[in-house]
Amino acid sequence: MFEKLVTLLLAGAITVSQFIPSSETLRLAFEQGQKLFAIEDYEQAAKKYETVRETESIFLDTDQIIVQIEAFELPIKIAATYQLGNCYHRMAINKYNLATGGEVSPARVKELKKESIEYFRKAANYYKEVAEKTTSMKLKALARYQLVKTRFEGRQYEEVIEESKIFLQEYSTSEYVEQALYELGWAYYYLKRYPEAIQTFSELIQRFPEGYRADRAQFQIGQCYLDLGETGKAREAFLQILQKYQVTELTEKERIRLETQKLIGVVHETIMELSAKAQILIGDTYLAEGNEEKALEAYETMVRQYPKQLKLVESAYVKMADMYFNRGDKKGGFYKLREAINRISDGIFRARMQSRIAMKYYDLGDYERAIEELQVYIKGYPFEAKEAGFKLDQAQFQIGQCYYQLGERAIAAEEIEKAKKYYTTAKTEYQKVIDNYPRSTLIPAALLAMGLCEHRIGEPENLQQALDYFQ
Repeated sequence: MFEKLVTLLLAGAITVSQFIPSSETLRLAFEQGQKLFAIEDYEQAAKKYETVRETESIFLDTDQIIVQIEAFELPIKIAATYQLGNCYHRMAINKYNLATGGEVSPARVKELKKESIEYFRKAANYYKEVAEKTTSMKLKALARYQLVKTRFEGRQYEEVIEESKIFLQEYSTSEYVEQALYELGWAYYYLKRYPEAIQTFSELIQRFPEGYRADRAQFQIGQCYLDLGETGKAREAFLQILQKYQVTELTEKERIRLETQKLIGVVHETIMELSAKAQILIGDTYLAEGNEEKALEAYETMVRQYPKQLKLVESAYVKMADMYFNRGDKKGGFYKLREAINRISDGIFRARMQSRIAMKYYDLGDYERAIEELQVYIKGYPFEAKEAGFKLDQAQFQIGQCYYQLGERAIAAEEIEKAKKYYTTAKTEYQKVIDNYPRSTLIPAALLAMGLCEHRIGEPENLQQALDYFQ
């Protein structure tokens, strides 16, 4: 009897021991999570960390099981909770990037953004839990900052303000204060609370005057004033950037170093880009004040000093051309657009400016000239067109549109036979979209336009053909 009792107790002990977690099993689960995290399998890593976090046992003091994360030696459950925050943080960013990458359907975009928001919230909750439970002051500060950062990346700007204030009050000497001030300033800006944004960015500059955050903060102060309509103060803020960095005096080696910093992710924008933006916005402040002469001078300076900032150079030329067009000076406007082509050697840039010239003629109702410029575009930029944002099939379709509008104009002038010729030519141009670009998404529009041409010609056989096109 005694032997049976011992046997039963031993069997029971063995059975129970199989369900009692040990320090080894927790360490193993955590290490598996770390390996999965390292290969960016955040979903599976989160499951391992959650297993560690949820483990409760009267036989185990988890505070005594210490693991290392980066520079921290932490109780295993605190470490797992922090890593859960990191997992959901990364998954949230991945979801958002996928949603905004332009390769998924609108319905899927909506779904991904919803998932991203939920993951950002989960990450924030885990970081908050770490901040409340850890005894490490350094980790408390880091977790609190991660909470601010996660709220910011999740576009929860009211929460950013709330969490930033807590962080800045409790951890005023932390190494993350600069970042927290930066994100707080942006949160105010996105909420259009411009005076508070200006105050926050100014504090950042005062406390941390060097580095890209201070430069960007100075730029945003100017942007805030511009949005408030205080053009003089905006211009003064932008000028401070230009005065701080005499970028025109940089050597080619220094320029390459700045570009390299951006390529490797050290900064989001080089000081060259920021200065170029500041220069063009100085022009905008003058334009808003009605001082076209000063605005033109500022835009010309931008083009001359920052010729490699192609998007901004394009913007400057468009602004200058529009100043002439708005005065009714078409010749001056087109001169500026052509000057851009002659001045900048980049093929894609030239293609973009050529397409602007063509479409400006179209917008002004000069359809014959628009046709000529579109043909120049098709012949001159066959390889650059796609990257220029105006594909060849679009240019070809637009030629058809020009002839169609000429037909409409002739109809209005009661020149019926002339109109029919234009509609017939338009039909031929639309057909080229179908023949030359068989994968074009404009083929349905071309067929519809051809049907409209047949309808406008109006003969019985044309009306039947129109029905065929519409079908």
